[in-house]
Amino acid sequence: MSKKLPLVEATTEQKFFDLFKQHFVSSILYTHDQKIVKVKEGHFRHIFFRDKKSATPYFDIWLAKRMLWIREIILCSVSNIEVYEQYNSGKKRSERVYIYTYEKFCVFLGEENAGNLYIITAYRKNHNEIGRFKKSPSVRRIK
Repeated sequence: MSKKLPLVEATTEQKFFDLFKQHFVSSILYTHDQKIVKVKEGHFRHIFFRDKKSATPYFDIWLAKRMLWIREIILCSVSNIEVYEQYNSGKKRSERVYIYTYEKFCVFLGEENAGNLYIITAYRKNHNEIGRFKKSPSVRRIK
């Protein structure tokens, strides 16, 4: 990902959502090692809204403008990839979580039973949630 990616130019949340559907939902994404990454419309809120558990979640326009960067990090073979196992108490089983990091950004991908991946969320590299995830007692690093 040596090229400088443009920012997405949109003025409303709906326009960002339409671009998200075009670039993520309507196309098939593959990681650099050819794993399929499934993206659904519902992932938009999970990726681009912050403080979802509060009474007033907010749309992260800074990250939304960089949604094409998220796509490139997934496709990029030079991303640093960390693999974790997280116990999901709701499903009563462990799940693999991949953190793709490139420069200032991290993209979290989960693994389905068939080996396909799905987008969980994305953050700036220094975001507090990344540290919380890694320190969680239900998480252990695999590689």
